Amino acid sequence: MYGRRVKVTTRARGIASGTRRALILAPRRRCARSYRDGGTDAHARDRMRALILVRAAACCALILAAAAVVKTDGNQWRRPQRPLATSRGWSTTGCPCSNASLCAPIQRPGPEKVYAFHVDASTNGSNADWRSFDWSQISTLCLYGSLSPELLCHAHAHGVRITLGDGGTGYDFTDKAAHAWINRTVERVQSMHVDGINIDLEINNCSGRIGNCDNPDGWSSEAMANLTRHTAALTTALHAAVPGSHVSFDTPSLGLYEEGADGRGCGYMYGRNYDFKGLADAADFLLVMDYDSNDPALNGTFNKTGQYNGGYNPWRWPGKGPFASSGQGYANAGLGVIAQGVECYRKLGVPTSKLVMAFPWYSYNYQCEDRGAGELPPPVGAADDDWCRVVNASIINIDGAESVAIRQRIMADAIGGVRWNNKTGTPYLYYKAVPGAWDAGRIHRLDFDNPHSLALKAAYAKSVGARGVGAWTCDIIDYSNTALATAYWDSFKAFT
Repeated sequence: MYGRRVKVTTRARGIASGTRRALILAPRRRCARSYRDGGTDAHARDRMRALILVRAAACCALILAAAAVVKTDGNQWRRPQRPLATSRGWSTTGCPCSNASLCAPIQRPGPEKVYAFHVDASTNGSNADWRSFDWSQISTLCLYGSLSPELLCHAHAHGVRITLGDGGTGYDFTDKAAHAWINRTVERVQSMHVDGINIDLEINNCSGRIGNCDNPDGWSSEAMANLTRHTAALTTALHAAVPGSHVSFDTPSLGLYEEGADGRGCGYMYGRNYDFKGLADAADFLLVMDYDSNDPALNGTFNKTGQYNGGYNPWRWPGKGPFASSGQGYANAGLGVIAQGVECYRKLGVPTSKLVMAFPWYSYNYQCEDRGAGELPPPVGAADDDWCRVVNASIINIDGAESVAIRQRIMADAIGGVRWNNKTGTPYLYYKAVPGAWDAGRIHRLDFDNPHSLALKAAYAKSVGARGVGAWTCDIIDYSNTALATAYWDSFKAFT
């Protein structure tokens, strides 16, 4: 889906290069080939034995040298993305903290408080927005990108877990791929002294549906069963190797579906027909992405081609479903959609105690179809559920540091000021693109969340007994605006 596509491409997966793995495995492979290529006569075999001993010694020297290079390369503490898998237990060898106890895994039972996503696309963990986070509320920080030693030590000093974003086995659901992934992942968690893994696979199993598909023919039920089984195997292995660790699995809100509209219904949002109950049992909990749960097709408000954002087709049938013509399809994640998702999980046998509900700290900007010169949106308070016929959509971080000037201009140009949708519990506004813009004069609808709407979501999560709440992403707002940043973090207090 369009929003999730942005999410995936902006996450800098991994921590560093696979240099160590390449340096260590290469000489091993050469040793193996030397042994296999031995001759058949006795003299040749003797020469080959001698050659094997020489090459084996060289291999050992190369392995030790490669390990030394990784250990001593530069002053920055960086761990390889895919360290060589071993069966060793957790240790504090190479701990970057002045207090080695801070490299011990966090062992804290009970539910989550705030599960904070943090993205650092730098190569050395230089995004320091995390310094301004409200660490008194965070129970887990999930990192996509580079981990700095300072962040690791700071989080553990506050009793906060650090988990690493992980893409799983990709689209390879074989046992062979899973075995390698599990070994690699356990070693990665151990060597970086962190506390778990967040699996963000997001496959679209869209057989028989419209839209962007990772596999137009759909994934087999066997593949989905393997995905669940492999997740369970990882959880078991990680719990044994790293006490107190946890595994979470990212799943959609499940709030966008139509009972019987295409013969499917609950459990098939965005084509992801995972075994949600099985995954909830296999992992420690599900991370419910209560964002990108928008679809203007709900309002029947697409342009004539029914496409936007580079040709994205809606998953929904325009103008149908429980939220049709109600204006709820514009919101990034309206309360009605979130609530329907919770009910869907319950129908699938997933208790709310297994759900950590993450909400958006970013906005959607919709370009409306041109209705003719001079036509403006209805006045505040008048019905406008289907006024904006969407021709293009994009994500904007309206409260981000890079968007200060944009926010000021949009707010100043808002037609009728900021509006409120009681059905979604979210604010929105209309504005006209300024002269000089590529779409100058065109009307846009901006749907966003603010601390008030986020507090309503957190309160709802608490009312249904969710395991925790979170946000994508906590580094996305302008931390130079202390009052704004404080208000965002205070929105969690309705839950914590």
